[in-house]
Amino acid sequence: MRIAAAVDTRPALRLTGAVLRQFDYAVARALNLTATDFQTAERQRIEARFTLRRRDFVLRTVKIERAGFARRGKLYVDVGIDPRRDILAK
Repeated sequence: MRIAAAVDTRPALRLTGAVLRQFDYAVARALNLTATDFQTAERQRIEARFTLRRRDFVLRTVKIERAGFARRGKLYVDVGIDPRRDILAK
């Protein structure tokens, strides 16, 4: 007994191509959202652990520079302490 089957894979390949084209953007967006969540959590942690006299000044030390965000071709985020505001290093 012989069974033959034919499957048209073109729609699946088109869908795969569309998903792969958006992959970098989706990963960059997820990384950026995670980084901003981390930034918020770190600011809350600083506020809970220390007595802040200049609250806004201190909380703005945890920052993501404009160039630090993830984008297509740069799939990582730089979250850091602003060196101009780093009062603990002085």
